[in-house]
Amino acid sequence: MGRISSVNYEGGTAQVVYMDKDKAVTTELPLLSSEYCMPEAEDMVLVCHLPNGAAAGVILGRFWSQKNIPPESGRGLYRKDISREAGKAMLRYKEGEDIVQLSGPKIKLLTNTLFIETQNVSGTGEEIGFAGNQVTIQGNGVSLLGDSVVMSGSQITISAGLVQISGTGDVILDGISLKNHTHTCSAPGTESSKAN
Repeated sequence: MGRISSVNYEGGTAQVVYMDKDKAVTTELPLLSSEYCMPEAEDMVLVCHLPNGAAAGVILGRFWSQKNIPPESGRGLYRKDISREAGKAMLRYKEGEDIVQLSGPKIKLLTNTLFIETQNVSGTGEEIGFAGNQVTIQGNGVSLLGDSVVMSGSQITISAGLVQISGTGDVILDGISLKNHTHTCSAPGTESSKAN
């Protein structure tokens, strides 16, 4: 067990000082390459040295201690904090809760195709948006609910076997009001009448 003395972020290596060995400092030792999660200076780490001397070895990583206490504990709990600040960004699952939690300030998924197969999709948020060359929402029943629902675009097409629109207000197309427009009958001498 030793304390991180310096970190080489580009090389994935670090130097370790052993306080119980007259503050001896190792050469740069590599960390395990299963993930990139570099320690910081003064972190306590566990080091595995090879039999041929202290010049060769691998830093296995940090370990729990009185100064590095688990932010959460319990049987059946898996938690991976991606940030050094507990809870800021993490992956979490606990047996019995049946929820896999992926949380962070912002989450960005990069993929050519995202396929979700589930029985229920739901969510809440202050602002939810989708943008793309073509966005399709398809289902046996699709509802848009809100205090204010806005549809805008260069072209909007609505087609169905049955269309029902109810509410108050007016419909205006090409500057002509459906509610207040007037039209002239084709017969000579007839007056204009207001649409009902």
